[in-house]
Amino acid sequence: MRERDRELRRRRHRREKIRKLLARIQAARTREEKERLVQKAIRIAPWRYAEFQKYLA
Repeated sequence: MRERDRELRRRRHRREKIRKLLARIQAARTREEKERLVQKAIRIAPWRYAEFQKYLA
């Protein structure tokens, strides 16, 4: 069960980090700041690339 618990903790933590990053992206004022935060989000969850790119448009 320990391996499963570690996996779940990792997923929950990642979800929380992404939620906070998306809030920071929406609050960002400059394009450079948004690009930097989007790249960070893509590093954390690359399978959500298309979703993160929408924040730059």
